Amino acid sequence: MVIIKVATSNKLKCEAVKKAFGFYFDDVEIISEKVDSGVPEQPINDEIFIGVENRMKQLKKTEGDCDYWVSCEGGLIQQFGHWFNIQIVKVESWSTKESIGLSSAYPVPERYIEQILTSSLSEVLDSIFEGEGGIRKLTNGKVTRFDLVTEATLMALTGIMNKVW
Repeated sequence: MVIIKVATSNKLKCEAVKKAFGFYFDDVEIISEKVDSGVPEQPINDEIFIGVENRMKQLKKTEGDCDYWVSCEGGLIQQFGHWFNIQIVKVESWSTKESIGLSSAYPVPERYIEQILTSSLSEVLDSIFEGEGGIRKLTNGKVTRFDLVTEATLMALTGIMNKVW
């Protein structure tokens, strides 16, 4: 059995991490640990990476054995004059290997940015889509937040699981 500590109490993120690790291991146990990111509710640009690092540091201070530590943070990035929502996942192992993975990023219209910055993306998406989710609604159910966290975890695992890399 592989034991993974995840720096969140969010069940969706824990299940997404479990799914990603399940591609490499038959028996995966998730231990959820609520830790503070030390960044604003709506992290932007570098704050997302800082949040991932802060969560990892806090997670590694918690008691209990594990094989891997995983930290997740979502937020907005601004690139080339456009805004995107992205999930970032960091995975660390006892062998001192660490790797960060990113999910696909979806565009966020400029007209919502000021409102998002004073509240959060999830609050704005809930008001627009009447609580029916954001990316799921935008992709007609083809992609969910679960999928994005799974993808980011898999991308982080490429740097952990592949000896040739």
